[in-house]
Amino acid sequence: MRVRSHSVASTRTHELMSDERTLTAFQNGVTELSLRVDSRMREFEENGEFSQIHRELMTQIGDSRDQLKKKVEIAVAQGTTWDIIKAEFARDYAAIFDNLLLFEERLEANAMKRPA
Repeated sequence: MRVRSHSVASTRTHELMSDERTLTAFQNGVTELSLRVDSRMREFEENGEFSQIHRELMTQIGDSRDQLKKKVEIAVAQGTTWDIIKAEFARDYAAIFDNLLLFEERLEANAMKRPA
């Protein structure tokens, strides 16, 4: 399953980092990812499916997301050239996306193990 996550994250990251993309497009991608993280956190809170381990992992994912958003905001404020920062941001984005997909896969696997 990990291979699938990696290929999905790599594809998504490549799309965000393509030469035609801009810092604005990347910001939009980070916003989409942020909404996805927030949605999953709310969903688990509402369903009561948030074990301490899940909470810790989602907190780490949320913290990483917040750090990336802050980096992007600083880069925009400083007028940093997209070509200079895109590799670093791509790495950070891919790590967050990978962790979120891994988390979702673990939850799906746990759900399949539960008796009906």
